Amino acid sequence: MSKNLVLSGINVTLQDDQEVSSDCIESQFLFSAGNLGQNRAVAALPKVKELNPLVNVRAETRALEELDDSYFTEYSIVVVQSRLDVICRASEIAFLALDTSGFYASMFLDLGSDFTFRRQVSTKLADKIDEKKGWSHPCHISYPSFAQVVSTRWNSLLNHKKRGPPTPITHIRFQLLHAFQVSKAIRCGAFIPRSLVEEFVAFSQRELVENGLEKDFFSTAELSALCNTSGVKLVPVCAIMAGIAGREIVKIISQQDEPIRNIFLFDGSTGLVACIGTSHTHAMTRPEDTMGNDRNFVVNSIL
Repeated sequence: MSKNLVLSGINVTLQDDQEVSSDCIESQFLFSAGNLGQNRAVAALPKVKELNPLVNVRAETRALEELDDSYFTEYSIVVVQSRLDVICRASEIAFLALDTSGFYASMFLDLGSDFTFRRQVSTKLADKIDEKKGWSHPCHISYPSFAQVVSTRWNSLLNHKKRGPPTPITHIRFQLLHAFQVSKAIRCGAFIPRSLVEEFVAFSQRELVENGLEKDFFSTAELSALCNTSGVKLVPVCAIMAGIAGREIVKIISQQDEPIRNIFLFDGSTGLVACIGTSHTHAMTRPEDTMGNDRNFVVNSIL
């Protein structure tokens, strides 16, 4: 992802408190054998800088847990695997949380209660829509917080119609992984020890029932496989998600085109992509809509 961002001219801070391993060298072009044992952010820094000498690239080697809230206020966007949504939302900082596990990937976005963007329109209509040709009047959308997302019962996401979006099974998979990792004080996105597979299966079955689903929504074999592949980062899946995240960050910074709202899911085993959220609901501010107000809002409930 850092490659996509610096090539787009965006200043970046690389945060990582882990060391370069042989797996990193095999899966990441930023590392070589000479980087073994070095901090990953420090080791990646020279090659990331080479991609675009005109941008500012820094390395942060402290763990996220060691950084106080004020550290993040200097940034306009935070992209992490763990969750700092509360800090970012309070400071009006755009927040993206990404995770991959085997063939599956998930990205959550929180751009606050009032994010503004412009939608590209036909140049034939541009003169009638806005003095800035090719772009609509400002659109205002509201994003739910991460707390709202995790409090949503999974049975409310089921599709009971023949036509309509499929049930977001990948989302439920990640909710199970993250809930178990939190309960065991395991870093989100990290490996779950194989010694905990049976405990993970039992935990997941309880979580499924508590969220209004059947205990056997996933088979024991499926849950065991999910646990065993936790923390596995497949290069193609990571590359796809990095490209998508980079595109969304450019949208956020430029405020041109509507960003994903608010969860993007990818299943690499089938090639299926899904989004959860109100991705096509927006308000377009026009003179006749404002009724004397400066802004027009559409506020949506979660998902």
